[in-house]
Amino acid sequence: MHDQAQKLPSLLGPLSCFLKEASQETDPYSFFRNVCKETMPLILQCPLLEPIRNQFETKKQEHLTIISRLENAAKRQVRDSYKNLFACIKDSAIAKEQYVSKCLSKIERYCIQKDYEMAHEYMKDVCCEIVENGHGSLIAEFVDIASKDRQVINRKETRRRHQLTPLKKRDMASFTLVQEHYVKQIKFAPAMTKLQEARLSLFDPKSEELWVIYHHLCIAHWAWNTSKSYFTDKSLKYETPLGRSKSIICLELHSRWYEMQAIKQRNYSGINKFSLGRYKKHLLRLENHIAKELFNHDPELYQEQAKSDIPYQYRLYLDYKALWFAIEWKKEQKPNCYLIAKPNDSSFTHQFIQLISKAEAGTMVKAPARSAADLMERSNLSGEIRKIFFCKPSTHQVKFNGSNILGEVTDKVDVPQLVKEVTQLHQKHGSPKPPSSLLSKAAVKSTS
Repeated sequence: MHDQAQKLPSLLGPLSCFLKEASQETDPYSFFRNVCKETMPLILQCPLLEPIRNQFETKKQEHLTIISRLENAAKRQVRDSYKNLFACIKDSAIAKEQYVSKCLSKIERYCIQKDYEMAHEYMKDVCCEIVENGHGSLIAEFVDIASKDRQVINRKETRRRHQLTPLKKRDMASFTLVQEHYVKQIKFAPAMTKLQEARLSLFDPKSEELWVIYHHLCIAHWAWNTSKSYFTDKSLKYETPLGRSKSIICLELHSRWYEMQAIKQRNYSGINKFSLGRYKKHLLRLENHIAKELFNHDPELYQEQAKSDIPYQYRLYLDYKALWFAIEWKKEQKPNCYLIAKPNDSSFTHQFIQLISKAEAGTMVKAPARSAADLMERSNLSGEIRKIFFCKPSTHQVKFNGSNILGEVTDKVDVPQLVKEVTQLHQKHGSPKPPSSLLSKAAVKSTS
């Protein structure tokens, strides 16, 4: 375990970095693109996490086994309950009423079609109708019955009062208390209720179970990276419990896939399954669990790694008119890139940025026309970014430290604040994709 923990900086660094950025993210498209294209592939493919993934998958399979057993039990219980219910009411007047008679016919048809969930729903309707019509004693073994008082207007008495005192508005109506009976709880086919709860828990967005959280993130990853052709050869079959279970899961997956496609098209109306706030919490809980599991035999290493927020390298890059900033969290890993400035052509700000992009490390850059501090502010090279690439500016010039700076020599930089600042600037410009040349690895030219 200690040998594995030694390799963790290359794993938890990018994950922690993304979580810092994700906490400030407000655009669902950008958030889920990073989750599904970068974070989840890292979690799903990392060999160090195989025991944790196996643990989650084992719990999922155990849950699916429980669902399968409940389906078989529910099938038997619904069939037997219907036979007993019909035997209790077949000779009564309520069984011949139009609504109850239609429901009984539908229940029988659904039982023949082996659609036991629909049969169960209509059985509940029949029980409610029987109880509300005052025949609850016939089916006492199937339901718990409760009662409540309801006020019913006495129309004849109210009309008489109105005729006697037409100018009075108080106490004009006459009411009678009527006792109503209703179904408090269903007692037949308990396996069906447990089955519905078990299915819901598999996709429950509010679940606190870690394996369910992992399952949600895997579905998001699947939905982002899967094409519509996945559903081409899928069909819904309800003849058997296994077929019904697969069909219900297929419908849920299609619902998730459809919503993710809306996010990819930046159509956020009606989005509820992939809630931004909910998935931020999911990622945070999963990262905490991963860290604790891998460091559980070495608490000191865990504490040391938890405090480590220093990236490997920072970079400035001018792409035509766009000024980019990149953070490479770990050596030889893909950097996080942010568009921080896009000045107008021929402006003093653009000229200043061009001078910086051509300057050698350790040289002085003269500000055209305006003061150096003013142009740095206009170029979004102030705040935490200034601490990395520049010394304190004088009136007309500033010392440039270089376009590639190692993180270890920038101990005065507030990294969380830095990430917040550049993320906001990037979002302000519409979160564009970085140029391919910025994503390529570059040697560090200066560490001064």
